[in-house]
Amino acid sequence: MAENNQQDLFKTIVQKADIVEVASHYLKLTKKGNNYTALCPFHNDKSLGSFYINQEKQIFKCFSCGMAGNALNFIKEIENISWKEAAVKLCEVAGIDEPELRNSIVTKTVSEDIKQIYDCLQALSDFYVLSLKQSEDGAEALEYLHKRGLSDEN
Repeated sequence: MAENNQQDLFKTIVQKADIVEVASHYLKLTKKGNNYTALCPFHNDKSLGSFYINQEKQIFKCFSCGMAGNALNFIKEIENISWKEAAVKLCEVAGIDEPELRNSIVTKTVSEDIKQIYDCLQALSDFYVLSLKQSEDGAEALEYLHKRGLSDEN
């Protein structure tokens, strides 16, 4: 799919989606005047008041962490996926049928060598997580990481 065609398709999908409907799949929204508010999913928000969704403009904004955008940005950021994957997910969540988008998705096959590298990296990652959580040195390192602001989800 050409870059301009892809951007046009994304724009069409965003125009068809309702950001309130999309966000409500992920967040508990509260109506506040003309806007909706919720705990911000993009930072460790502890109270309502900084994350707003404007249905008329079809945008969201967190006044604490600065994250902002439309329904496509919201899906991309909350799911931590690519633009194309976010567009597909947005279509699913909003009930939009876009055959052009479905037809443009190409599934790559991964060679056996690359798969072995991924598997090795996953095993290494699992080892480090286990080491952090179950060894004496790991506990010290984990405490250091927490002091630096990293959570167990990072």
